[in-house]
Amino acid sequence: MILANLMMEVNFKKCIVFFALTVFAGGLIVSVALAQNGSENSRINDIKQKAKETTFCEKFSILESKIGQKSSVNKNQIEAKKQERLQNWQNHLDQMDTKMAEIRTRKEANLKAHFEMLEEKAETEEQKSAVVEFEKSLQTALATRKTSVDAAISQFRVEVKKLQTERKTETEQEVNAFLDSQKVAFSKAKSDCASGVDSEIVKNDLKKSLAGSKEKFQVAKVNAEKNRTQMQTLIQTRNQAMQEAKNTFRVSVEASAKKLKAAFPEVTSAEDSGDTAKETDGNEE
Repeated sequence: MILANLMMEVNFKKCIVFFALTVFAGGLIVSVALAQNGSENSRINDIKQKAKETTFCEKFSILESKIGQKSSVNKNQIEAKKQERLQNWQNHLDQMDTKMAEIRTRKEANLKAHFEMLEEKAETEEQKSAVVEFEKSLQTALATRKTSVDAAISQFRVEVKKLQTERKTETEQEVNAFLDSQKVAFSKAKSDCASGVDSEIVKNDLKKSLAGSKEKFQVAKVNAEKNRTQMQTLIQTRNQAMQEAKNTFRVSVEASAKKLKAAFPEVTSAEDSGDTAKETDGNEE
């Protein structure tokens, strides 16, 4: 009986030891498994991070190419738009030249008809002499006005051409400066990638540099609006010169018309002589 009890006690202790070993072994396996799992996750995260960094640096050349192509297209569009505006301006000048030539031709024909009418009404030598004098003074006034108007128009176009040339040069400089700043930004980013700089830092620095380049270019475009003010000044100067030529012509014609009226008392200023002045007056551009 005692022997049996001893045997049972020994077996029970063995069971306890076996159970303890089993639990310890299980815990050890779990710990090892968890440790391995944590190490695997860390390794995967490292791979993902490296892949992320590698992907950005690899995409860098693609990004540079895309932005470079877009900038090149924009540059061509700016140049094409500039050329289109210059061509439209030249077309406008050609149209104004044609219109002015037509106006002058019509006025010359009307003036000739009025001269013929005055010559028909001249009966006495005094009247005939007055008509000749009036015709000469009017032709002189017309020639003076034409010279002044043509000079104002010519000077205006010279100044506009100069302004256009300056603006074209400024635009080319602004575009080239913008493209150069982009190249510098990409060159730095490429160098940083090769030096192992954190990808987020490289990306953010590149983004800031490109944004800064764009902002400077936009400011330059806004500053170009000053050309509109300069253009308005040129237009005002031209119009003022033309108006002065017109006023001088009117005064001269009115003085000549008074002398003609003295020789033709029956002719009022609102009729033949006045109508002649009116026919030769008006804007030519």
